Amino acid sequence: VHIVQGSRPVSLDGKPIIGPLDDYENIFVIGGTKRDGFTLVFSLLAEVKNWIQGQRIGYEQFRPNRSPITFWDRDFATEVYAQNKLTGLIEHKTTNGKSDEQLYRELLEEADTFYEKIYKKYPYFKNKGIHPELLNVIHV
Repeated sequence: VHIVQGSRPVSLDGKPIIGPLDDYENIFVIGGTKRDGFTLVFSLLAEVKNWIQGQRIGYEQFRPNRSPITFWDRDFATEVYAQNKLTGLIEHKTTNGKSDEQLYRELLEEADTFYEKIYKKYPYFKNKGIHPELLNVIHV
């Protein structure tokens, strides 16, 4: 047996994808819910039932062909990224003797580097925030 590990499938903005495809309205997609899909299963099934019956669905903002949803703006998202990652490093005792302030500055620089690369590849995100969980996941 060969075990392969990886991240859960996730959309570019970290938000779920729920609803029919624009070009193929007979296909209903549910994805990118991370671990929340299990707890949302009854609500999601109700959406599928409504769609089958020709009724409006409640997750319209998460339709598959939407534009990515931004996470506030770049400055806020950068700060949240640095704060979240710093707390993880502290929690797991992996700060390597650096001060919290030094690590925080380094993490802000790391996020800025990610953003500059992301903007070159995905101009849509120019000056828009990307969910902090995704900065390390997006391939640039």
